[in-house]
Amino acid sequence: MSRDEEMIEVAPVLSGLYAVTLWVGEGAGKGPVRVPGTEEDRERWTAARRRFEEDAAYAAAVWKAPVSWWRRVRWLPGYRAEQRRRRAEYTARWARAEERYRAVHEEIRARADAVRQEQERAERAARERHDRLASVAHRSVWGWVRKGQKVAVVFRHDAGDGRLRADSSARGPSPLAVVGDELYEYGITRVRWDDAAKKAVAADCAAAGHPLTFAEWWAEFGPWEKPHQGPSAWSTNRPRWPVPTRRSRERLARGTSHHSSHGVGDYGGFGGF
Repeated sequence: MSRDEEMIEVAPVLSGLYAVTLWVGEGAGKGPVRVPGTEEDRERWTAARRRFEEDAAYAAAVWKAPVSWWRRVRWLPGYRAEQRRRRAEYTARWARAEERYRAVHEEIRARADAVRQEQERAERAARERHDRLASVAHRSVWGWVRKGQKVAVVFRHDAGDGRLRADSSARGPSPLAVVGDELYEYGITRVRWDDAAKKAVAADCAAAGHPLTFAEWWAEFGPWEKPHQGPSAWSTNRPRWPVPTRRSRERLARGTSHHSSHGVGDYGGFGGF
């Protein structure tokens, strides 16, 4: 227990829990922690803390006690002896205060540490869940086929009977964010999802230990706004700087791009850069 770096406050809150606020040294957990407790615990903790603060004030009073003027002059006899006496008395009083409070102090810290450990376990589990389920979108198994001017069917190259995959205009396999970029680039406004792809997503979620339907999975991890509409803005695959796109390269290859007098090509497709 560091007299300069730590303070514990106990205040009642709802449902039999008590807010224990800890300020500790650098590198340790800080901030309020709610720990389980009873009304008896609260009263006992509060009384022990109040007694500790009284004992600490009593110890501090040693330094504030009036001292004869001549004992405050460093070069006069008795100055150093007086300082040693006051320091020893202060240290002894503080040690007694700490010893009386130690058991309650350790009890509160143990409960707070247990709560923090449980919070850390829950956070790790949440991160693991997120990583596993998000990886479904990151896998390079997604493709799409254009069906009309503004409609596309999104499928998975590793699922279904292969008819979509065999289509001469099929794209992929790619991560789903890349599919979103391409849908946006080609102005797709309506998206239909192959049933096999939706079933594969549900199977992936179940295999990861977190069963979700396709709709539930999309609500958390979909890379654009609504699954049945094309992206209305950049998907998560957007680069941070302008680059030529597939459509741009195809247009350039067909010789339909326009060049300025300075030789700068029109990349098109994404709106002006």
